[in-house]
Amino acid sequence: MRLWTTRALAAAVAITTATIGTAGLAAAPASAATTTCGSGCTSFYPLSTGTSDVLAVENPSGTNAYTGEPVTIAAASTTNQGEDWVLEVQGTVDDFVAAGLMSSAMALHWGNDEVYEIDYAPDYTWTGECLGTSTTNGSGSVSLQGCGNTAATLWVADQADKSGRALPLINGDNSNFSHPYSLLAGSVGSQLSTSGLEAPIPGTQEWGTIFGVL
Repeated sequence: MRLWTTRALAAAVAITTATIGTAGLAAAPASAATTTCGSGCTSFYPLSTGTSDVLAVENPSGTNAYTGEPVTIAAASTTNQGEDWVLEVQGTVDDFVAAGLMSSAMALHWGNDEVYEIDYAPDYTWTGECLGTSTTNGSGSVSLQGCGNTAATLWVADQADKSGRALPLINGDNSNFSHPYSLLAGSVGSQLSTSGLEAPIPGTQEWGTIFGVL
């Protein structure tokens, strides 16, 4: 069982499952994921490349996925199981702050914003691994990390900086609140990282979602 369903969060606040697409991340007109994963899966693309390249585990190995496995962006494909992710709404930043699972400073700017966990699910199979960082402040390289262990596998949908259907994804374990560490896309095939959010926000830090099979 993951931390968010077994610890103080459930007792401290009542989390209502949100509907994705209006207040939070919105789907693009296209869609992507393996046929096996189907409509239950979500892919993510940076505005810098558009929907042609999506979030992917670097060397997909099915349910043998391991903590620390690098995550990159790769060409959208209906057969690459490394592109199969399940997007789960976990509540709002205010919920997590109230439960003592996020810094209170996060609520100053993003209190009402939704918090997501991005579960790796090759061919729609639960692995227990999520998109995250291995550091204690949301910085650094991005890889698969055990779901629900720390706020480093949580991502805040930054509504204030939304660009069309895309928006920044701020790591939930941030300690940098003037330039929060956010998911950053590099070149295709290179490991993703987080970087302080700057203005104007580059397309490499604006992420859109794609639901279902390509």
